[in-house]
Amino acid sequence: MNIEIVQIIDTENSLVRFTSPAGSASGVWCGEQKPQLGNYNVEFEIPDEVQCWTLAQASCGAIEDAGDRPGVSVTGMVERVDEDSVVTLRIQSDVLLIETPKNARMATPGTYLNFTAPFLELYPYQL
Repeated sequence: MNIEIVQIIDTENSLVRFTSPAGSASGVWCGEQKPQLGNYNVEFEIPDEVQCWTLAQASCGAIEDAGDRPGVSVTGMVERVDEDSVVTLRIQSDVLLIETPKNARMATPGTYLNFTAPFLELYPYQL
């Protein structure tokens, strides 16, 4: 997804604030170079297994700070649920893979999920 880093929150820990077509939030920059203000293409990654989620109203997907709780709120459409409990979520034109507990009750493809992650990791790539 194309993002714009608009603020370097913590240089030592590479914590940045960004805007994107899916919304605005903070994340941890995982590039080889220190983060700088500007536009980048990134893949989002959730560092841990997603333990808890809710069904959400249909939308085109969203990423935003979780408001009064710490973390990042993510909403996306379920595209696929693999046998190994990896769920493919569509957020705007991009996909995000999340791990869920084995044998968890999962939504079916076409439904929308919302969950809060402690943080997002941002991995830059070149087109």
